[in-house]
Amino acid sequence: MNKDFFYRLFYSKEGWFFIKLLIGVRWLLELGYNLLHATTIIEPIGLCKILPCGILSNSIVLGIVLVVSFASVVIYIFYEKYAIPSIVTLLVLSLFMISFHESTGVFIRASLFSMIWVGQLAAYIFHKNNIEDLKKFRHQYVIQLICATYFLAALTKLSDAGWTWPQQGSDYFAISSLKGYLYDYFDTGNTTLLNEGYNLAYLLLEYKQLVYWLMLGALLLEFTSPLAVLDKRLTFFYGIMFLLLHIGIKYTMSITIGGTYYSMLAFMLNPLGLLYFSFKYLKETYLKKEAISSI
Repeated sequence: MNKDFFYRLFYSKEGWFFIKLLIGVRWLLELGYNLLHATTIIEPIGLCKILPCGILSNSIVLGIVLVVSFASVVIYIFYEKYAIPSIVTLLVLSLFMISFHESTGVFIRASLFSMIWVGQLAAYIFHKNNIEDLKKFRHQYVIQLICATYFLAALTKLSDAGWTWPQQGSDYFAISSLKGYLYDYFDTGNTTLLNEGYNLAYLLLEYKQLVYWLMLGALLLEFTSPLAVLDKRLTFFYGIMFLLLHIGIKYTMSITIGGTYYSMLAFMLNPLGLLYFSFKYLKETYLKKEAISSI
């Protein structure tokens, strides 16, 4: 796959449509789930300090918010000429969702869902008069924010433990892994999860050296993540590496970090676009071979 393939994957009209489709639908599901399952506000956080978030306990108000959210996502995906108002609406709703959910005392781990709208909004404001620049920067700005998230994660690890973080992590990773499964066990009462957690913890203790190298690789991956903004092939490569990282986190710690994971998946890999353009590429290649063989 050449550079032109990745240009189409991320910058073309079709590629951008698939990115919007994936992130829009996922964001809508995230918002709906968190608003419908949120409990009583314990301490107002963010927008809830200035807005009466408690009104969401009213089913009519909640219904209006969900309808507006659905309409905004549909407009964002299908009506490019209304990109700015739809993105502004989604940004406000995203900040509201996170503020409301965290005001219930539960950390949502979805802050990047707001930043993807910030990145796109900046591109549409600064490059609205140059369509070629807009095609580039509405994707590039978001990639920069995603990479900054991973890079800051690496800096946090280094500030806490320096480059000895992988060694310290491998010593205690089994405990962290078990903790994730214990949370799920206490939430569900499913003893199978508890047994899986213990079995995995014993396995991690048995292969501590392998865990060390994997954690070192994860740290280096996060630390070098800004390289992904330099070229779309690097963007795709880092997307694959981050996908493997998140699969490992999910398996070993039972943590998804949805806001980061789904944003990365949509903008760095664009799986729906990848399927579409791969099929199109194979079809074009096949037709060319058929044309040559018929001469």
